[in-house]
Amino acid sequence: MMRLVAQNIYKRYTYNYIIKDFSACFKTNEICGLKGPNGSGKSTLIQILSGFLQATKGELFLEDQYGNKIKEDNLFKEVAISGPYLTMDMELNPRELFEHLKLFKNFKVNNTTELLEICQLTGNMEKKLSHFSSGMFQRFSLGLACLANTKLLFLDEPTSYLDAKSKAWFTELLKHNCKDKIVIIASNDPYDFTLTDREVYSNQKFQN
Repeated sequence: MMRLVAQNIYKRYTYNYIIKDFSACFKTNEICGLKGPNGSGKSTLIQILSGFLQATKGELFLEDQYGNKIKEDNLFKEVAISGPYLTMDMELNPRELFEHLKLFKNFKVNNTTELLEICQLTGNMEKKLSHFSSGMFQRFSLGLACLANTKLLFLDEPTSYLDAKSKAWFTELLKHNCKDKIVIIASNDPYDFTLTDREVYSNQKFQN
């Protein structure tokens, strides 16, 4: 069992602390919900936990099943993430983007046709991402994250822009692709927390 451990994490912008003394432990085969009111720093914390953003101070490490620490600098190899702040080249189509991403990361699907079928986007192989609706783009982003062969999966507001049918699709996608992963969902949507095993707060102290 792997563990992602955050100890006394702080994040400051100019003179204001967005995150103050956050500590938590996240484990394999667990879907953990990250809660907090708007402005409490959930998205900032997700970016720190995933290694996309550097904490002002504190320690973050991934621990393998043997107790060996994988340091923060190497976290990116094990991370898949979907969030509104992530940038993609919107002038690319799904085939072009997926072929590019496969150069850096392994996926559970072999080709774009299979990916689009799972994301319920069949027939959109050559359509630019800029021409996707918000719901289509959200399904594509979630599919890329959930189908990546990584140990860590971070989902920020995953059901934003999804209707009831697409929320049911996401539930099945997550259920079939969370085994042997640490999954963290940041959200304010009650639906997202029906999918989690436990919840932590963005301003909380350490939990085992």
